Amino acid sequence: NGIAGAPLHGIANGNVISKTVDPWILRAVATGTAGWFRIRKQNDDGTTASLSAFRIDGTIGTTDDPGDMTWDTLAVITGQFFTIDAFVYSIVPV
Repeated sequence: NGIAGAPLHGIANGNVISKTVDPWILRAVATGTAGWFRIRKQNDDGTTASLSAFRIDGTIGTTDDPGDMTWDTLAVITGQFFTIDAFVYSIVPV
């Protein structure tokens, strides 16, 4: 689990949402190996199924083994900070 210091404010352009200028700063709340992420609303605990809550789930990888989000390392230590400078989410039209 991690905590981001800034909400998801994005710019929609067609089927793409990009984060605004400010970086997201995440603080690790547990020690372990990162492999999955969830972006959710602040008051959504994300633990129950929902058909209406806005959530994005994805994998975390490295440049050698990419995922939906790429980090330099997957090793996470409690209290460690991570900065996300760029974020682009594409929605495939149906």
